[in-house]
Order: sequence, then C-alpha cells, then structure tokens
Amino acid sequence: HPRGQNHRVNDRYMLKQASGLFGFYLKHVGDTAAHGSVVAFTQACPAGTRPVGPFRAENWERLHPKTVTMRRRAPQRIRSSGGNDATAKAIDPIGGGGACATVPAERARGTAVVRRRFRRQFTMLGMPIVQARIRTKGRGGFIAARLWDVHAGSQVLVSRGVYRLRDNQRGRILFQLFGNGWRFAKGHTAKLELLGNDPNYLRTSDFRFSVRVTRARVDLP
Repeated sequence: HPRGQNHRVNDRYMLKQASGLFGFYLKHVGDTAAHGSVVAFTQACPAGTRPVGPFRAENWERLHPKTVTMRRRAPQRIRSSGGNDATAKAIDPIGGGGACATVPAERARGTAVVRRRFRRQFTMLGMPIVQARIRTKGRGGFIAARLWDVHAGSQVLVSRGVYRLRDNQRGRILFQLFGNGWRFAKGHTAKLELLGNDPNYLRTSDFRFSVRVTRARVDLP
C-alpha cells in the first residue's frame, strides 16, 4: 500500500512462508505449518537498502518487551493553520516522494514537538503510543501526529497517525501511531510532531481550532 516498500529479502521471506502454508494445507506436503509466532523486519532507507531482521518472537508482546520514552511537560500550542505545506506534499502517500522521502529538519509554526536523541543505536518495532493533557478551543478538530528520524539537518518519516477531537475537548488523551520497524542510528533524533492539519493525507478541517498540549509523552516499542 502507499508508502510501503519491500526489499527482495522481505519478499522472499514472505513468499517462502506462503508456499509452506499452502503446501501443508492444500498439498499435504512438508512439516506442520508454524503458527503463534511473529516475524518482523525494519523499513530501510534509502530505497534498496537491505532491511534489518528478521526479528522473531513467540507473540506480539514479546516482539517489543521494552520501550523507550520521550517526554515534554512544558505547554505547547497546536493550531489548525500550523505546519509546512511543502513538507506535507513531500510525504503525500500517493503523490509524494515515496517511503524514504527526505525533507529539511524544521520546527514548523503552530506545532508541538517532542524529541529524544539516541546515544546508541535503537530499533523500534511496533506501534508508538502518544499521551498528553490537552485543552481544545474550537470545533471539528484533530491532532495529526508524525514521527520523524532527524539527522544532519534533514528528516525522514517513520510513522504517522491521527486523533479526532471532540469540540472543545480537554483532559487526557492516548492514541497509537501506525506500526513500523525502524532502526534509529547512534546520534540520530526521534521527533514527534503534532499538528492541526496534514494536507495531502487527511482532509483539512472546515473550522479553526487550537489545542494546548502539556505533559506530552511518547513510548517507542
């Protein structure tokens, strides 16, 4: 699907699994089909780079038994007019620059950001969890979330997600981004960007709104 890209290593692995499954259940050949296990590879950039993996576990929970946490307690303001249209265009899943599109690292106006720089290599496997306290002014709003890998003045998209707001919503929120496998190299920074719009990916709200965000926390599996 859009933004997805499989290296030939991934394709060969999945085709082998499919052939084994069909062979056992349809042709009655081979060993008992394996089940109850999880296998994951990382997304690799630039395109054509060999992915890291396979990572194997007995189940989904054991695939990522620990988490790395990013926090920012100070208040920040998200606005429905915030963000950078050029960045949104570059990461358009249909007409953008593909899964490894690179854009200049930035702090766009009207956005909230949480960062963590890694002193050693870290591999994320799974669905990042975002938590925060919010105070919304206005109706018809949402929070678009983007997780970036930032290094040497540029950034590449790792995952994204969205949280639909109730009119004038306030209190604690918790939501997940789409799952991915990604290796953050030593010296790279994970950056969560929260916006009030994400054109080319989400329909822009018909209304103006703002969101005060405090105690933001991101857990990377």
